Amino acid sequence: MSMLVVGLIESLIDFGVDTNLLRLRTIDRDDIDSAWSMRIIQGAVVALLLAAFAPLAAKYFNEVRIVPIIRIFAGCLLIASFSNIGLVLARREFKFDIEFRYNIYVKILGVIVTIISALVLRDYRALVIGISVGYVFGFVFSYVIHPYRPKWNTSKIASMWLFSKWLIVYWIANYAARKSDELIAGRMFDAGGLGVYAVASDIGQMATAEIGPPLMRSLLPTLSSIQDEPERMKSGLLKTISTINTVTLALGFGLAAVAKSATIVLLGNNWAEAAGLIAIFAIVGAIKISIIPIPSFLLITGETRLHAMLMWLEFFSFLIAAAFLGPKYGVIGLAYARLVSVSCNLIFNVAVMMRRVNVGMVELLSIFWRPVIGVVLMCLGIQALSALKLAPLYDLIASVMVGGSIYGLWIIVSWSLFGRPDGLESLAFNVFEKYQRKNQGID
Repeated sequence: MSMLVVGLIESLIDFGVDTNLLRLRTIDRDDIDSAWSMRIIQGAVVALLLAAFAPLAAKYFNEVRIVPIIRIFAGCLLIASFSNIGLVLARREFKFDIEFRYNIYVKILGVIVTIISALVLRDYRALVIGISVGYVFGFVFSYVIHPYRPKWNTSKIASMWLFSKWLIVYWIANYAARKSDELIAGRMFDAGGLGVYAVASDIGQMATAEIGPPLMRSLLPTLSSIQDEPERMKSGLLKTISTINTVTLALGFGLAAVAKSATIVLLGNNWAEAAGLIAIFAIVGAIKISIIPIPSFLLITGETRLHAMLMWLEFFSFLIAAAFLGPKYGVIGLAYARLVSVSCNLIFNVAVMMRRVNVGMVELLSIFWRPVIGVVLMCLGIQALSALKLAPLYDLIASVMVGGSIYGLWIIVSWSLFGRPDGLESLAFNVFEKYQRKNQGID
C-alpha cells in the first residue's frame, strides 16, 4: 500500500530528467548539471508531498501503520535524488555494463538486508528496511561507479521544462492506467485481497517486465543517434518491434497457457484461484511490451504531447471497461479491464506508427504474423498435453518443453522459408556464424 502511494506521487511530479538528456543529440556540462539540479528539485517536491499526504493515504486504505512508512520512503527518495547523473551519461555512451553492475549490486544488497531483517524482526518492517537501504546505498554507490561529479546549475532548466511538462502529463496517465486497478482493489478488498491481486499482477507480468525497462534504456540513445535519418529510423523501429515480439509474445502467452500448474508449483494449492488472474496479466504484459519502441520514437522526435495523449486514452479505456466489468465480475473484472485497455493502447500506438513513419499494412503484418502463429501453435500443443492430466510439476515441465520446442521450431522454419527477414533470428544466426568462423580460425 505504501509503495502505491509513493508511486502515485512520483508519477505526479516526474520531470523526465533522464529522458531529457538521452533524447538530445549533443549535450554540454550545463545540460548535465541542470538535469541533476532539476532532479533534486523533483525529489524535494515529491518528499514534501509524501510527508504531507501520508495521513490521507492511511485513511483511504484504513491502515494507520503506513504513515511512518511513507515518510521514511519520502526521506529515501530525497536522498536518491542526489544520485550521480553520470549513470545517465553512461547510458548515452552505450556503456550499459556500468548501469547493469549498479542495479545488480543495489538489488543484491537490498535482498540480503531484507532477508536478515525478516529473520530478526519477522514482520513488515524488514521490507521497509531493505527498500530504504537500497535507496541509500544506491546514492552512495552511484558516485563510486562513475567519475562524473555534478554541480548545482539551473541555467538550462527553463528549456528542459518545455519538454518535461508533457512528460509529467504522461507519467500521471501512465500511473493511473497501470495502477488504478490496484487502487480500486485496495478500496474494494482488505490487505489480503489486494495482496492476491498484486501478486498475480507481478507474477503474470514478471517475465515481460524484465525486458521492457532495459530495452527502453538502450533504445532511447540508439534512436537518438539516428533521428535525422528517417529510413534508418523506420528500419530500426520495425526491426526492434519484430525482435521484441518474437520473445515477449511467447513468454506472455506461454505463461498464460501454463498458469494453473505454474501457480500451484510456485505458490501452492492455496493460491490456485489466482491462476486466472496470473494468466490475464501474462497476456497484459506481452501486449504492453510489444509496442514499447513506439513511445520511445515519439519521445525522440519531440512529440511528447501525442505521447501523453495516447497514455490518457489507455487510462480512459480502462475506466470504461472497469465500469462495465468490475461490478459484474469483481476482481477478475478489473484484470479483464486492464487487458482491454492495453489492447486499445496497442491499436492507438500502431495507428500512430503507421502514420508517422509511413508503415504500410503489409510491413506491419510482416513483423507480427510469424510470432502470432507460433504462439497459437504453442498454446494448442500445451492444451493437448492437459489431456494427460499430469501432476502440476510434471505438467509444467512438459508444457514448457513441448510449447517451447513447438514455438522455436516454427520461428526457425518460418524464418528460413520466408526470406530470412531481419530480426532476432538473423541476429542469432549472425552470432552463430561468427562463432563458427572463430573456431575454424583457431583450428
